[in-house]
Amino acid sequence: MLPLDSSVTAQPFSLYAHFPYCSHRCPYCDFNVHVRKQIPEQEFIAALLMEARYRSSQPEWKERKLATIFLGGGTPSLFSAETISDLLTKIREIWQFEDQIEISLEANPDTISESKLFALRTAGVNRLSIGVQSFSDKFLKVLGRNHSAAQARDSIEAAQAAGFENINIDLMFSLPQQNLNELREDITAVLSLATQHISFYNLTIEAGTPFYERHKAGSLRVPSDDLAAKFMGEIISALTSNEFNHYEISNYARADFACKHNQAYWQSKDYLGLGPGAHSAVGNYMKGIKTVTNRWANQSMPERYLEKPANCVAWSEAISGTSLVFEEILLGLRQSVGIEIGSLSNRLDPTKYESFLSLVKELNTDGFLFFSEERDNIALTERGLLIADSVIEKFAERLS
Repeated sequence: MLPLDSSVTAQPFSLYAHFPYCSHRCPYCDFNVHVRKQIPEQEFIAALLMEARYRSSQPEWKERKLATIFLGGGTPSLFSAETISDLLTKIREIWQFEDQIEISLEANPDTISESKLFALRTAGVNRLSIGVQSFSDKFLKVLGRNHSAAQARDSIEAAQAAGFENINIDLMFSLPQQNLNELREDITAVLSLATQHISFYNLTIEAGTPFYERHKAGSLRVPSDDLAAKFMGEIISALTSNEFNHYEISNYARADFACKHNQAYWQSKDYLGLGPGAHSAVGNYMKGIKTVTNRWANQSMPERYLEKPANCVAWSEAISGTSLVFEEILLGLRQSVGIEIGSLSNRLDPTKYESFLSLVKELNTDGFLFFSEERDNIALTERGLLIADSVIEKFAERLS
């Protein structure tokens, strides 16, 4: 798995650590989260560090610097600030940090206080992502959240008071029976808090969740696709007119505050995942061009992970050829900057490349895609963003 172009190993990579524990499971959630009466905090951190040390001995991760760290979940903020500090200190003993490293932590409003936030900031966390989901007590109850709208506001203000200057707020739209005025109330509320980043996700009904069963039974009604598109259009208009750059389908940032960690995913850079269910990806390169992506995921059950954290891979795969190109197109089109397509002619067989170009021109003519021959770049228009899944599906059909 060592990249063929060894100069690539000098490039920094991103590190994700998955904290799988939650105080309860929300009815819409299909993430790898687990509710436990007691969290084995010290044992879990020791397991993460054991896995980190094992990975750092491998050629593809050895002696590389870290550009970003993301502590996600689950609910990492259930852990004490002292434990998080210890983890970050020991990770720094394993890998060197880039000078401007971004260190993010996900938090729920009911698990943080100003004193805890100050301790986290002192520990090195410099970006906070707060899972609010809605500023309406009505919808928070529907979503099964453990906090109130007032707690959400208080937690954001506490983070600002603790010195955080890079705060993201996670919100959802297309909530059950939500109307346009209710969405506008959430938009007004989030803008009033003057944070640097907003993630606004369309609620999706995932198989295996209580929401899925209720939706299938007809007892849970969600907005239509047409109304969801109107919601998204409203969000784009309101946030971009308030100095937020819509840099990815669901993400908005003030200047210089785009999430560097998530950009690493969308730009197909190397990332290492630690913890139960965490995913990793590292490329093989030839003359600076990625030829293969090696990907794997860890065992998802926390108890099994704790038994054998050093090498707990549940599955792995290698992606190359057309599949690799399609993945890069899929990820690239999520971003407002789009993707350069010049190299694709050398990476796709001529028939597929002609089919790809034909679709690009069709979508450009229909107003769903920007196509700049001069810059050799494609990107979704605002109209295209509203039906991004359908546009990406068209590329999948052409490249299959």
